[in-house]
Amino acid sequence: MWSPLASASLVFLILYSILFIILSTLFILRKVPWISRWLVLLLHVLVRLASQACGVSFGVIGYRNIDLLIAYYVLGAEGYFALVVCTARYLIAWQRNHWGYSWLEPADPTKERAGWGKRFQRLFRWRSDGAPSNRWIMMVDWMLIAANAIIISGGSVSSAAYTDRDLTPSEVKSKLDAANGMRAAGQAVFLAINTALLACIAVTVQRPWYAHPTLLLLLITWPFLMVRGIFGVLQAVIPDLNYFNSEVYDANNLTQQFVTEETCMVTMMEFISAAILTSTFFATRPEPLRRQDSQL
Repeated sequence: MWSPLASASLVFLILYSILFIILSTLFILRKVPWISRWLVLLLHVLVRLASQACGVSFGVIGYRNIDLLIAYYVLGAEGYFALVVCTARYLIAWQRNHWGYSWLEPADPTKERAGWGKRFQRLFRWRSDGAPSNRWIMMVDWMLIAANAIIISGGSVSSAAYTDRDLTPSEVKSKLDAANGMRAAGQAVFLAINTALLACIAVTVQRPWYAHPTLLLLLITWPFLMVRGIFGVLQAVIPDLNYFNSEVYDANNLTQQFVTEETCMVTMMEFISAAILTSTFFATRPEPLRRQDSQL
């Protein structure tokens, strides 16, 4: 049976498909490099496409396959994770394009021997090998990875609490409380990093905003990411916004009110952010110091 979730998911499945076509065209025409921030944005779009497809499927099939709902939730969290990482990479790329370096990530892995393999190795080392330290961006990487893992684990614990028929009511409540705490903690980390990102953008703006169209677009992106982050925290602490609260379901699927809130505050915020980041391609074309072949 067709449901509000199926309708909302289908709309954004189409919208994200348009973004996918635009980004794919940029890659095919070699307007942007593969190993770059654009690949992270493409990853977000692909994850969101998968999430929306699961939303459409669950919206039609309903309770016959609850795994589709879990996949929809987990993929949604992964999409937000990729979007936060992507926005930070766009700021780092802008700094390198204009200044020749980034104080957020002084050592450019694309210019080093072993490239991204070396950057991955740095995740497990605090000190750099004679190069400028990237410890702050490394800390952010680890915080994002940890927050992402906590959110996914919280969702898994919530799912287990509702699907394990051997649990007593007190055990179910205990698991749900633990899961909500985990999800709230993970979303709070994302929210804190978004706040820090605004500070980094503000520090980067050293001239009037109209001299930096890319920075202006990043500033415009930030409120949408913040709304998404705040709502993510609220979902973990307010039962009426929680996927795993039985009251947000009717006889067939998720209620229309819940779908509307989720779509407007989560999916729409992420799509607008992704669309704005995609538009930075046109804003960065005239940059005199642009080195697209090596920027992330």
